[in-house]
Amino acid sequence: MNPKKLKRLRRKLGDLRRSIANMPSRKLENFAKSLERHRAKSGSEPNWVSDILPDSKPISIPHHSRALKKYTANNILDQLEKDLNDFEAMFSNNEERRNGDE
Repeated sequence: MNPKKLKRLRRKLGDLRRSIANMPSRKLENFAKSLERHRAKSGSEPNWVSDILPDSKPISIPHHSRALKKYTANNILDQLEKDLNDFEAMFSNNEERRNGDE
């Protein structure tokens, strides 16, 4: 994960928010994968967890044959946006440390 990829993911998040109606779960799952989350092996619901961000909560993305309701999809996108914010904070902290060492 690098700042360039974060910028691209931020743009993709905006695209997903604009097409919130009739959102298939596969699009949200792919976006979760791009944020380096993976599907947990345990539990009856499909949960997506992050090993890189240990303080982040698992995100449940229901996998149905039809599109998710827009409120459900919007809540999932809100949680994934928190991951983006955490990655950006992690990079800004690393940049501050690097600049402080010089």
